Amino acid sequence: MDTFRRALVGPFLGLWVVGCALLPNTGSAHTGSLPPALTAFKTAWQRVNQGQPDQPDSAALQALPIYPYLVAARLQRDLTHIQVNGNAQQTDAAVGAFLNDHDGELVTQRLTTAWLRSLAQRQDWPLLLAHYDPARADSALRCQWFQARIATGETTNLAPEISKAYLTDHNLPDCRTPFGWLKSQQQLPASLTVRRAKMALRSGRANFARQLAHQLPDAQAAPLLQWAALLSQPEQSIRDLIAHPDKPVADEALRDGWLRLARKHTDTALQLYPAFLQARHLQGEKARVYTRDLALGLVLDRRPEATEYFARFTPKPGDTVAFTWRVRAALWIQDWKHVLQWTTAMPEALRSKPIWQYWHARAQAAIGDAQSAKTSYQVLATENGYYSLLSAWQLQRNYTPRTTAIPDDPALQSRLVAQPGVIRAHQLFEVGLNSQASLEWRVALSVVTSNDRVQGIRLAMRWGWYDQAVATASQQGVYEDYKLLYPLPYAAQVKTASVDSGLPENWIYGVIRQESLYRANVVSSANAYGLMQLLLPTARAVARRSGLPRPQNANALFDPETNLALGADLLRELTNQNNGRFIVALAGYNAGPNAANRWLPDSPISADVWIENIPYNETRRYVKRILWHIAVFGWRRSGEPQTIAELLPLVAQSAPSSQVASFSAGAK
Repeated sequence: MDTFRRALVGPFLGLWVVGCALLPNTGSAHTGSLPPALTAFKTAWQRVNQGQPDQPDSAALQALPIYPYLVAARLQRDLTHIQVNGNAQQTDAAVGAFLNDHDGELVTQRLTTAWLRSLAQRQDWPLLLAHYDPARADSALRCQWFQARIATGETTNLAPEISKAYLTDHNLPDCRTPFGWLKSQQQLPASLTVRRAKMALRSGRANFARQLAHQLPDAQAAPLLQWAALLSQPEQSIRDLIAHPDKPVADEALRDGWLRLARKHTDTALQLYPAFLQARHLQGEKARVYTRDLALGLVLDRRPEATEYFARFTPKPGDTVAFTWRVRAALWIQDWKHVLQWTTAMPEALRSKPIWQYWHARAQAAIGDAQSAKTSYQVLATENGYYSLLSAWQLQRNYTPRTTAIPDDPALQSRLVAQPGVIRAHQLFEVGLNSQASLEWRVALSVVTSNDRVQGIRLAMRWGWYDQAVATASQQGVYEDYKLLYPLPYAAQVKTASVDSGLPENWIYGVIRQESLYRANVVSSANAYGLMQLLLPTARAVARRSGLPRPQNANALFDPETNLALGADLLRELTNQNNGRFIVALAGYNAGPNAANRWLPDSPISADVWIENIPYNETRRYVKRILWHIAVFGWRRSGEPQTIAELLPLVAQSAPSSQVASFSAGAK
């Protein structure tokens, strides 16, 4: 998928967080300075990260419940310097003593892994075997444990364990020695390699499957190589199989190749479809799956022929993808009779969801059954969510969320805040160690009552730990306390960004909540930074065009004022390029402007239909959620019922822009 800036979202509330190294915790609730001991902790931690010599620790610093995290960080640093300093014995003894003193505590997890990896690098196999914990081992460490057992001769019952590890769909370079040993023991039959190659092919790893196939006799390698060719060169391979109808091919390989062709080269698949079915003798049930794949390729490519091919088969009961996308195909061409027919034909569990209740009502209205549609809209409009918002829009009414406040119990909060794990979590959050804080929090809350966990939502929110508060709420099934779960931090910076960009504050807040859940120091897996999740090259390009200060490095994007100014200006640019259509700008902000432009229809189309047909699942959810966030923020800030009518104008082609390419410089 094109990723202009990737938004990895979780459940409905849009949670996603990537653990960071220590960074300035600009997302903290406090506005003054930290207590002296926590300030000393931050300074000492930064010295560790920067490779500076340690300074003596004060008694107050050593008394902190999180002080062991600093000790562990220093020991982990020392492990990386063993080869230079030559102090392996001393460091190993110190690490072993620390792990023994803090056995069973969360603070040991990262240090344990780092130590075992260091022991493996130094080939200190006896010590690695003595401290190896399979519950904490990743695949690389497990491979090194195999190697340690081989080196020390502890190979009893080892072959079955290595065989189990061998059956994975990706390469394991750390396991070359164990796999070689397995082969030398005559315990790596060709059938095992065939199974592994098929696993790789099912995961789409054609190149790795080829590497495995080349280790096999020709007779066993040939079908695997054919399958790999169908994945990497689907058009050429399908044409060859049409030209040679008697050429054998595994059903699974043929399906994979056709699916890849239908998704990547839809025009070619449409052209070859009749000859393909005839040449491969595909009729009835055998033809159904290939028709389905072509129909899905057509609808994702926004082709009007999609409904024709969806009409040629009936989805099986569990085929949610086919049930839902054939409705979207009919929506795209405004074939309301098929929308009505196909929503009616959905399994009950699917048909009863708000999304399909809404579209069923839209179809009823379109074919003239206005009263039935109105009745459905009225029911939906009393509930919460994007489709309730749309239903109110259809009724030409403003919308008010249905809110349920969770209880505020200071006594329970006081009891919770005294828990050692909660104390550590709070202190770790205050100094910016967010991933460690989150782990401590989750473990601490896992052993208290459900009522305590609900109070944890209020506690975390009071600390300004907004992402953790929302995560805890989601885990507890608390969704409708909108006054609590839609806080308004960074009010001054948001207002400034709103005034300067011309975008309403609610729009900016909606994007912040979806992108970062208010985490000013968050970093995504795609290296997008801060509240509005900006790539550094994109931020610099926006600064140049807007006349704003150029961010010198990624750390500058952790400053809320800088990040919000640049993010809001980027959204304004995208909105202007799309003739004021903010929903298209949002799609471009998530998936890239070039992708969003490809999705624009030749003729004007209703905004709700366009959103429903965004082909990227992530981007479609992203736009819907932000529209919902905007409405909730509007209600939250004003107390008045909301409408998103201004956000839902007809969608059509935009005028070409010379700036689009520069925005997607960070896209994959």
